Amino acid sequence: MKLGHIVIALFKLSVAVSVVFAHPSDLQTRQSATIKDPVGAWEFRGCYLDSVYTRTLQYRYEIAEGNSADACTAECHNRGYKYAGLEYGYECWCDNTPTDRYIFPNSEEECNMPCPGDNTQLCGAGNRIIIYEDMDPAPQPAIKQSHGTWSYKACYRDMGMRLMTYRFAPEDNSVETCTAVCQANGYALAGIEYGTECWCDNYLPYGSQVPDSDCSFTCPGDPLQRCGGSMRLQVYVNSAGTPPDTSQCINWRALYTFNGIKLRAIRRDGSGDPVQLYYITTTPKGDPTYWLTLSGCVNGNCGDGFSNNWYTLHEGTILTFASSQRILPPRVGEPQLFISQWPQPYAGHKQYCVKPNPSSPEGPFIGSPRLAIGGQTNQWSLCYNTTDNGRPTVVFHPLASNPHYVQSACWLTMIAFLRASLLSIVSGAILVSSTPSLEARQAPTIKNPVGAWQSKGCVQDSVSSRVLGLRYAVPGGNSAEGCTTLCHDKGYEYAGLEYGSECWCDHQPAYQTIRPDSECSFPCPADATELCGGGNRMVLYQDTAPKPKPQIKQSVGTWNYKGCYRDWGVRLMTFRFTVPEGNSAESCTALCQSKGYGLAGMEYATECWCDNYLPYGAKMPDSECNFTCPGDDLQYCGASARLQIYVNSAGTPPSPFNCINWRGIYSFQNNVLYAVPRISTTPRTKLFNVRTNPQTDPNWYSIIATCPAGCPWTDYYNYGLTSDGVLQSYNSLPLAPVVGSAQTYYFTWPQNTVPYNKFCVKPNPASPDGPFIGFPRLAVDGATDKWSLCPNITDGGGRRDLVYSPIANHPHYVKAACHDVFVEVTPYAV
Repeated sequence: MKLGHIVIALFKLSVAVSVVFAHPSDLQTRQSATIKDPVGAWEFRGCYLDSVYTRTLQYRYEIAEGNSADACTAECHNRGYKYAGLEYGYECWCDNTPTDRYIFPNSEEECNMPCPGDNTQLCGAGNRIIIYEDMDPAPQPAIKQSHGTWSYKACYRDMGMRLMTYRFAPEDNSVETCTAVCQANGYALAGIEYGTECWCDNYLPYGSQVPDSDCSFTCPGDPLQRCGGSMRLQVYVNSAGTPPDTSQCINWRALYTFNGIKLRAIRRDGSGDPVQLYYITTTPKGDPTYWLTLSGCVNGNCGDGFSNNWYTLHEGTILTFASSQRILPPRVGEPQLFISQWPQPYAGHKQYCVKPNPSSPEGPFIGSPRLAIGGQTNQWSLCYNTTDNGRPTVVFHPLASNPHYVQSACWLTMIAFLRASLLSIVSGAILVSSTPSLEARQAPTIKNPVGAWQSKGCVQDSVSSRVLGLRYAVPGGNSAEGCTTLCHDKGYEYAGLEYGSECWCDHQPAYQTIRPDSECSFPCPADATELCGGGNRMVLYQDTAPKPKPQIKQSVGTWNYKGCYRDWGVRLMTFRFTVPEGNSAESCTALCQSKGYGLAGMEYATECWCDNYLPYGAKMPDSECNFTCPGDDLQYCGASARLQIYVNSAGTPPSPFNCINWRGIYSFQNNVLYAVPRISTTPRTKLFNVRTNPQTDPNWYSIIATCPAGCPWTDYYNYGLTSDGVLQSYNSLPLAPVVGSAQTYYFTWPQNTVPYNKFCVKPNPASPDGPFIGFPRLAVDGATDKWSLCPNITDGGGRRDLVYSPIANHPHYVKAACHDVFVEVTPYAV
């Protein structure tokens, strides 16, 4: 254990966490679950906050025999990872470097869910992850530098338009496997991405190199190798491969558009610096028809006519960012012109293409391709316009007689294609299983309709904010038919196909940001004639003849639906069970009733929870409990961190005279205390922990009181009730209550105070939510009716102190002015 963890431990009171799947009658004999430390060579590093949006560890693996500290650490070790994480009971996460969330641990009591594979061990909780570090790690995976005639080139960013064209799906991907597939199919470039993807091509016309560390995914076929990353392509070049013919256009990439391209003029003799080319207006933009030249800027000044520098090569013509601006045929001696016409744009001259760059410093397989007109790349020069401040302008075969430039000052140029953006370019990847026939291959399309399903188009998606919330695996591979059928059978009205292999379902899209259909360009694995979305691009379908939508079942026999509650961190209910026949309102309530519980809760579709009292909880809209039940697809069974609760009207409520001791397995953490009048309907009053001596004192006292006019040095949400009866207030500890005095706390460092430990909470018999649900009442020495709020006559701010059994003739209050109260314990988050 690290020193920082030891220091934290000084502030905490240890709490044992009971095993779920147990009945209260077993509490005396049941073995408590604990955080196992060490686990072989693995050492415990703490309980950390995690998030579905920013994971502490990035790679999740399924543990077939059930998650446990032993099984998860073994899985991570075998895969070559240094860190292992256990979360939400059954989740196992691995990584070699934790993210920035790995800064300082949370309270260990919050990692309180037992492991399915060994219920004597703890496996984190909701958004709480137990981290282990391997002190004898396996050799770390590395990028293989060469294999046979193949050599590693670099790690490239690969987003939107894919860097390579042909995608294969070999089993057990590795450098050896992928390069062999590409070589067998006649390709000289191989790219490995996302661990499992193998890409092939014969020319890489653009690409942005990123650090090798970005290609960090472990290869499925060799845990000691890296296989790219998320949108990171690990590229290899075959030195024995046949380079593409530089005299031929790159026509095998004609299935998609060179979109979002910048043009750059480069001297043919290799001297001087490249010149970035813009399209610059030569006539007022207000004219319905105007011309633009392909020119550079002078000392960074592009003039009033500057337009943009973003181009698209499409079907042999060049368009600018404004699609109404199209390139004109070149004229000898004249600048290269574009024309803008609206509303009927010129179709554009269609004799342009790009060719491989024979002088690329990256070699014959990689480089910025050269623009060709009529099959020739050597038709242009860059001339300085003497009538426009010497602006460098692209001219087709300069003439001595032109009045706008001096022919002898022009220099011969090649025009190179450069990728303008790696973030917003469309893709045209082809998933193949054998050598493709380019002439006979059918271009994939978005299928519409698919039976009763209508396409809503291509929409933008994001890993941090999903359009549809539930992802499923399609047996036999993804396709429009396969995904829509699966979603229909599960009762969903919307289906989405993304990234080729992903199928998503939901009852309603979170949002719909329409994108061009061309951006959903990944073929479907099960049917290459259909398109299955792209990177962060989803083909969205809606079922026009949907199955009846699932509903929240309102009652089952004597059980009645209570509400949809937020459930995270410390769980709302204590006992979790597995429903063998599939979770539903009927099966979960029947199981809880058979175990003697009066409350049942369903969460995350498959989870069934039981208890006899719900001491807190924030109600959420019913619409947030929207996961379909495995046991009945016409019912909802809660959702992620959403508990769908039922109360048995025929159940036996817990006694309001007994402490809630079956919940002593964890702390009531981060609570707010409220004073509630015992005999009136006056609203409840929030209570604070108020310092009574200066903050500069190294040791201080504080009391529980109200603060109507504001109080210095206060806190109100850090009351924590531990399992052994101590009501902490942040890092202050309670002293024993004294008859007639305010409840007092004391802090000193080092903390050597023996805290008073006869606090507990009891069910609230006056709860508006009934006898099974409510904010519990604070008891001291078993009594909840000893508290009063007394106006402090020595405090000019109108402060009222929480006094234990007020007495007459006290110097700080008048007993007759005191009001008897109960103290309710409420979580800060509610």
